[in-house]
Amino acid sequence: MKKILLLSLTLAAYILGGNQSANAILITGFGSTAEAPASAFTVDGANSTFPTITQAAFNTNVVGNDLGQIFAGTFSSINIAGLNTIQLTGTMSGTNAASIFSVDLFNGAQNQTRTYSGNLSGFGTGSPATVVLTFVSETASFNDIAAFVFTGAGAGAAVNFTFDSLEAIPEPSTYALLALGLGSLVFFRKRSKRSSV
Repeated sequence: MKKILLLSLTLAAYILGGNQSANAILITGFGSTAEAPASAFTVDGANSTFPTITQAAFNTNVVGNDLGQIFAGTFSSINIAGLNTIQLTGTMSGTNAASIFSVDLFNGAQNQTRTYSGNLSGFGTGSPATVVLTFVSETASFNDIAAFVFTGAGAGAAVNFTFDSLEAIPEPSTYALLALGLGSLVFFRKRSKRSSV
């Protein structure tokens, strides 16, 4: 009984420690090649304003500045029901602008949006890093994601950034509470069996 409770607490600590990425859903890899379950990323040249956008098989690099420049694109709709936490993985080259940015995710019809914010300072220079984005607002609740828009919100600093992946991840607290709840149920069930003997 103590072992089960200890196992539940260990699992909860593991999950709260940020090890929930095994259950992440890849929304897009930003590349021209599909990475299951995500489809290939199509750069929206009409709405992207970074002067240099270079797409490779599994990522896209943008070069410009952080003063309102936009990187946008679409992909086949992917369902992220129940996974409202979003993380962006990328690599900064050169000097890190350390400025804020916003990410807008659109539904398949592109008539609903969910907005997140982040800071470029969270990305390492020269090596990939993952930043969990902060939820800001949404026009309505939706689960199908089919378009991405990154907008710089800095003061004009140079940006050379490679977008590697965008993932939806489970809320750590959800799994931690589930683990604690299951452990408690087992504990009280065994306790009630003992008292009835």
